[in-house]
Amino acid sequence: AKQAKIAPVRVLGCNGSGSNSGVIAGVDWVAGNHRKPAVANMSLGGGASSALDTAVRNAVAAGVSMVVAAGNDNTNACNGSPNRVAEALTVGSTTRTDQRSSFSNFGACVDLFAPGSDITSAWYQSDSQTARLNGTSMAAPHAAGAAALYLAANPSASPQQVFTALVDGSATGMISNAGNQSPNRLLQVDEDDGGTVTDRLPTAAFTAQCSGTVCQFDASGSSDDNGVAAWDWTLGDGNVASGEQISHDYGTAGSFTVTLTVTDTANQTASIDKGVISEDTSNPCPSCTRYEGSLGNGSSVTLPSGGFSFGGGNVEAFLYSPAGGAFSLALERRSCFFLFGCSWSQVGSAQPQNGVATLNGSVGSGTYRWRVTAQSGSGAYTLLANPR
Repeated sequence: AKQAKIAPVRVLGCNGSGSNSGVIAGVDWVAGNHRKPAVANMSLGGGASSALDTAVRNAVAAGVSMVVAAGNDNTNACNGSPNRVAEALTVGSTTRTDQRSSFSNFGACVDLFAPGSDITSAWYQSDSQTARLNGTSMAAPHAAGAAALYLAANPSASPQQVFTALVDGSATGMISNAGNQSPNRLLQVDEDDGGTVTDRLPTAAFTAQCSGTVCQFDASGSSDDNGVAAWDWTLGDGNVASGEQISHDYGTAGSFTVTLTVTDTANQTASIDKGVISEDTSNPCPSCTRYEGSLGNGSSVTLPSGGFSFGGGNVEAFLYSPAGGAFSLALERRSCFFLFGCSWSQVGSAQPQNGVATLNGSVGSGTYRWRVTAQSGSGAYTLLANPR
């Protein structure tokens, strides 16, 4: 962040200690006098203090990206302030071999880790002196610098957006002994000349709403730190489409696996699969329970797995096979014998016709379950069944 300006705010004495009231006064001053975009580093900490927590939250609400040290007691970071403040970015320390530093606090209140062991830093005894130091007080400034880099490229970003970019852009699974409930995330910054925070992958998400055989798809829930550039759909029946919001008429009842692939401005992609069902407009079973899942060729599943008790009477079920597949449906009854234990036996079955297996009949009281079998093909199915 070549154009960043540093505004030191002194809240501790020369011996490195101070009072909560002094720290709070400094945080309040930053909240009231900063120029946006702004990052504040807090390489300090102590016991739990609701007043200090509130001051830090107020600074974040004022638009300051507050980066705080996790603490150096090798204990739960959630026990102290300001490191327990969820709205701030709490940073633990790692060694040069990507191990959690032996002194670093850990736990669910830590957001990520950064180098904090054996760090060459400026020293207070002269304007030119340096020292090799250890502590989360060394780790937090690394993250504060990364936040400044991100704000240089995204000056209107909120503190939450800054922290999300840093966390999502971090390297995962790199830290040895990260600590109980700690995120295994290590701060990562690109090595290019711009020094921008790594562009994170997009997230694919969509909803589907079907009326009869026509389904509406909405991918507005997808996201990316720099924006989604394209939305591409594979609709499960051989058709494809593009766009954030689309409509598709399957023309027939059935169960289909829909894939959404989103592409961001850096040409990175992410995909998500979801099963959808197109139904006859008559809605064959409004009172039925809906079961959804996916099966491979030759496999089967029982629904619900433990069965259900039924007092006797009419049963009805509609099983929608995936496109190109043939899934059969059976109703099974549980019987128990004193010497031989319990077993399940089939009392009704149905084969698919035009993608739908329909089972109707009447049975006595007992314990029952539905069985779906993938006789050919694989993919998503939907079962509408009554009773359940």
